[in-house]
Amino acid sequence: TYDENRLGNNSISGTVKNIDDKSITIKDTIIYTDTSNILLGSKVTCTGEVRLPSSNTNFNLFNYQNYLASQKIYYIMNENCYESSSNATIIYRIKSVLLNKIDEMKSGRYIKAFVLGDTDDISDEVNGNYRINGISHLFSISGMHVSFIIGLLSFIKRKELIALILLFYLIILGFPPSMTRAIAFYIVLLINKKLKLNIKRVYLFIYLTIFMLLYNPYYVYNIGFVYSYTISFFLLLFSEYLIDKNYLKSTFKVSMIIFIITIPINIQNNFYLNFITPFLNLLFIPLVSFILFPLAFITLIFPLFDNGYNLIC
Repeated sequence: TYDENRLGNNSISGTVKNIDDKSITIKDTIIYTDTSNILLGSKVTCTGEVRLPSSNTNFNLFNYQNYLASQKIYYIMNENCYESSSNATIIYRIKSVLLNKIDEMKSGRYIKAFVLGDTDDISDEVNGNYRINGISHLFSISGMHVSFIIGLLSFIKRKELIALILLFYLIILGFPPSMTRAIAFYIVLLINKKLKLNIKRVYLFIYLTIFMLLYNPYYVYNIGFVYSYTISFFLLLFSEYLIDKNYLKSTFKVSMIIFIITIPINIQNNFYLNFITPFLNLLFIPLVSFILFPLAFITLIFPLFDNGYNLIC
């Protein structure tokens, strides 16, 4: 995967795919630089020392190199860059306008988390509390978002058009593994129904997972991918058992299955278990699904609700 000819003093030019306060992403490289004068989607050129990301120094701990590889990023650079062109594509322009609008809002950090899956603006202490209590998954862009958007677009008769809108949303998000899984599975189910293939949903999911891992084997190092695909597989496997007229009972069943099947993942990555997590999910899953998440979209469209949403969050 790594090209030794790229290492050492070198230069890289390309479109800025991602940007934050400290770095930009171009092609397969993260460049740590001053980002104040760089726009998302602009063309930049960076010159400096290219090196490989550091791997874990202690056995079985977090491996930054593998994590970046799961996002198809293989190199890092610490140098200044200069913008050669600011003519961004329509996708990057839309995303920039969206991010600027969200950043101006008091509740922007929560809207960014629920709508774009970006929790960088939420404090480490708050994020840590969510992780300890086992509810950080509620910030993940996943099937909940897809179900909500499909519900909003239920007036559209042609499911193919809904699939195109979902694909556009996926492009805006930058193809996070959990959302890619949710939208790809929706499209696969649509094809299965249209062509009357009658393939069981669990088999379709297995085929999709194999395809994703063939596309990028390093996804196995992406914790979001591991959680999303593992949880979704077992929920599909036990879907008949989970059906219940009592919403709280059904939610508790889902929460218990998620808790049990993610025990090995939590031990491997977080080194702890919280046994009250299933009960916390009884409260927070409905709260996020029916109140916080829909209100995030409503507030984004109608900013007059910004102050109220900020108080709720």
